[in-house]
Amino acid sequence: NSCLLRAWIVLALRCFRVASGGHVCRQSKKSPEKMAAERVFAALNRIAHDDVIGIKVRELKKLFAAVPPALLADEVCEVLECAGLSTEDESFVDFAVLCNFVLDEFIGNKLRGVSVEYMRQRLMEEMEAANHAYSAKVYEIEPTVIRPKGARTKCPEDGRFGAAYVNSIFGKDSAGLASFMLSYTWGYAVGDIVDTLAAFCQSKRFEQKRTYIWICCLCINQHRVKEAQALGQTVPFESFERAFGERVSGTGHIIAMMSPWNDPAYISRIWCDFEMYTAVHVVKSQVTIVMPPGEAEKLREELLSGRGLSEVWRVLANLDVEKAEASIPEDKKSILEMIESGPGFHVFNTKTAEHLQAWILQACEGELLTSLQAGGLEHETAACLCTEVGGLLKKIGCFDRASHIFSEGLRLRNLSDALQTKAGAILLTDIGNLKEIQGDPDGALELYSQAHEIFKSTDTFESPEAATLLRYQGKAKGDRGDLPGKLELYLEARRILESTGTLDTIDGASLLSSLGAARRQAGDFDAALEAYEQAKRIQEGLGTMKTPEGATLLSNMGVVKLRQKKRKGALMCFKEAQHIREKTGTLETPAGATLLTNIGDVLESMNDIEGHIEMYERAMKIREATGTLETVAGAILLSSIGRRTFNRGDTTEGLALLEQAVSIREKTQSLDTDAGAKLIKKVADAHMELGDSCRAVGLYEKAFEIRRASNALATDAGVSLLSQLSKARSHQQDIAGALQAVAIVQQMLEAKDVAETIEAAKALVILGDLEEQRGNAPRALDAWKQAQEVRKNIGKLDCAISAETFKKMVAACMVIGELQAAKEFEEAAEEISKKLAEKAQSKTPTGNLSSSLTVDRTLSAAEG
Repeated sequence: NSCLLRAWIVLALRCFRVASGGHVCRQSKKSPEKMAAERVFAALNRIAHDDVIGIKVRELKKLFAAVPPALLADEVCEVLECAGLSTEDESFVDFAVLCNFVLDEFIGNKLRGVSVEYMRQRLMEEMEAANHAYSAKVYEIEPTVIRPKGARTKCPEDGRFGAAYVNSIFGKDSAGLASFMLSYTWGYAVGDIVDTLAAFCQSKRFEQKRTYIWICCLCINQHRVKEAQALGQTVPFESFERAFGERVSGTGHIIAMMSPWNDPAYISRIWCDFEMYTAVHVVKSQVTIVMPPGEAEKLREELLSGRGLSEVWRVLANLDVEKAEASIPEDKKSILEMIESGPGFHVFNTKTAEHLQAWILQACEGELLTSLQAGGLEHETAACLCTEVGGLLKKIGCFDRASHIFSEGLRLRNLSDALQTKAGAILLTDIGNLKEIQGDPDGALELYSQAHEIFKSTDTFESPEAATLLRYQGKAKGDRGDLPGKLELYLEARRILESTGTLDTIDGASLLSSLGAARRQAGDFDAALEAYEQAKRIQEGLGTMKTPEGATLLSNMGVVKLRQKKRKGALMCFKEAQHIREKTGTLETPAGATLLTNIGDVLESMNDIEGHIEMYERAMKIREATGTLETVAGAILLSSIGRRTFNRGDTTEGLALLEQAVSIREKTQSLDTDAGAKLIKKVADAHMELGDSCRAVGLYEKAFEIRRASNALATDAGVSLLSQLSKARSHQQDIAGALQAVAIVQQMLEAKDVAETIEAAKALVILGDLEEQRGNAPRALDAWKQAQEVRKNIGKLDCAISAETFKKMVAACMVIGELQAAKEFEEAAEEISKKLAEKAQSKTPTGNLSSSLTVDRTLSAAEG
């Protein structure tokens, strides 16, 4: 039996002869000999584990020499050296290693990786044998564990002693073709790396013995790296770029390890950023971000403490590839140049932030759901986690997932009879806010009312959390047109925060931002800016300007600037807010859609047609994706798109969008508001453009009644509405009704003492038109003269409407025989027309906006 066994050994080895350079010849096709040899070596491998075979190197050499065709002793040694085995004659051959080596198909393959099982078992044993703790860093074990492993093994790439760790271990349980590449830093603890990979396999239900990871410390030949360093040579950036690029594209899946969760060392290392760049922007491979199990526990503790969300935004906001470090400055320079000439720093940072955000969400939600399924958490702890995780999901725009988590928290609180507590009121507040965001105002109000009662009954109303509830309730009132009620609740919330010493917090800044928006809606821009500046000082002091709350504040400030006609300043605020939302992954949310709508409005006012259409379309996609189109903010967006669509000539589609916006406001009970009246006026303007003055009159009158009922008639928008109503009635030959509307306008202007305004000029022009229709040329001429005098005084004389008014005045003068005046007015009209023509030639025309469908500058700023 021994002789027969030795004969089979010879037969098997001859099927895997050694070629020049130390490479094992592996036949590309499955020949009968190779298949037989594989079966033999598989059997030998099993026998070797049972210690049945005991043969020395010199005996093996004699066998090969005796069995023709003879295999020379040097060739036998070559095989043993490639397997990392001793060639000393008296040494016993380790057939387990030899068999694994011979059968291993991927020795020397650039994508050869180490199995998770091998790292979890053998690598950790080797570390312990070298007196390394579980927490030893990669750079600490490299000289004592990693390099020594392959010191006596010939490298399959160059045939020299000193192989990479991965090419010094053999067998399917140890190494194989990698499906994943680990992106990490050498400053991570080896134990954390192994635990993370094991947890990854467990979460994906992968067999650890067959999950192979390409990891640079184990798969790059560190012997050659150290040799180059000893000679004073630096491995060129291009070599590393090629090596890493091949592995990223070859595996097709990056596992990026982040630790610690709230300040990942990963994003501060330039080579890690390069790997992320290559994966996302070059080969577009899959990226999965993971963290050590211990970090998941720390994340849970942060969430329970209430600091979790702020830490999330800080991590995302601080991502900046330009601040990453490298041990070799030239590498950093090369990588930054590559990124800058490719997607650019901002796009790179944003894309990386998207992956980080997805990882954090998965970690938070996954940790919670795992804990809930295991049943290891107390109901109170689990319910609090549901509130925090649900709040994060809500902020990101994952509403369905947030609703599921909130419902679980509600179930736990009802189960433990803990809903009638302060924590229960906080949960109900969050659920109500989610319903409001999703367009269920009635459901939101009901939950807000329950939370309000609980805060009162538990004597916890004087708390920051109750102030947040008041802020949400105030916004709900504002959406229904109750601006005084909104302000009252905001001021009450402010009083609570001041009395509890919590105004200088992120919640205080959010409240002040909302208060500023309410002041702006009331027309008090100075008070609005004062609230915004106070909120900004708080945010800057807390270092939270680069959070979603900071983006909301900037958006609100931009709205005020736009109302003040400071378009460039408004656009700067909006763009900075957009930058923050991109970095924090909150642009694809309802608040992000509102921001894009605001940007679209300011671009339209600057005649950037393509730009503002793009913004509106992006906002629409977000609203549809998040299910928030049928909300107040969705109605505002539809109104903007409908107006623009109508002005571009698609009157049917434009009118349909405007009427859809009206329908949404009716559903959300926000039509009988100032904003609702403006929307109705837009629909009426559209009907006037289409020649349906009868329908327009009815709509104008409806808007008039809404404004009169809400005491919002004595405003610029009210004056504009009455002017249009007068014009529509005149089209219907209702001159008396038209004059009545103009008379109301004049009374309001006199009462407001704002006779020197553009709205006053418009009203006077309409009055002149009506007098002309009645055949009273002198009174018509007098009204037009007053209109032109107002335009002159406010610097608005050089416009097309003014030129047309002068032409009307010429006709009136001809009727009453004032020929000299007619000549002067004709010359004035020609002078204005000439100026306008010269101005038009100096600019490229970008669109033809309808005169009646004026841009509504009352924008809806995001309020959380």
